[in-house]
Amino acid sequence: MASPREVAGLLNALTEAFAHNSKPMTEGQVKVWIGALQDIPLPNLSAAVTQHICRSKFFPSIAEIRELAKPAEPTSPDDAWLQVQESLSGAWRDMQYPPATARVLRLMGGAFRLATMPVEGLVWERKRFLELYKDEADRMMLPANATAPQIEAPRD
Repeated sequence: MASPREVAGLLNALTEAFAHNSKPMTEGQVKVWIGALQDIPLPNLSAAVTQHICRSKFFPSIAEIRELAKPAEPTSPDDAWLQVQESLSGAWRDMQYPPATARVLRLMGGAFRLATMPVEGLVWERKRFLELYKDEADRMMLPANATAPQIEAPRD
């Protein structure tokens, strides 16, 4: 999770980047922003701020930064496993996984279990992860035959 000092640094970057169309923040506003963003892992928060600075013309809302900081769901089970593998070699405690990945990790006993496992055991855990991830991805998808409700115009 990001520390108050780290959030304040990122907030400073935002105010500098959008100084041309925003007024200085009050101390109270800074406290609200810090309180609202410090639960987000620093890598996610930093990426969200950078993305907003590069793509937007205006100062963001807290909700916009939180939305950008959400981890994207991998496009395949192999990509999800790769994301888990990369996190296990570093800051897995602070990692905020996408919903399907997080659920599969909980079903498997958590990231700590995988992070402390001998490398030989990860071969079988990968197979199990891929199977569980496919099931979870299918569970999260809408049925193929689902249709949107039809809305009829009112009759006179």
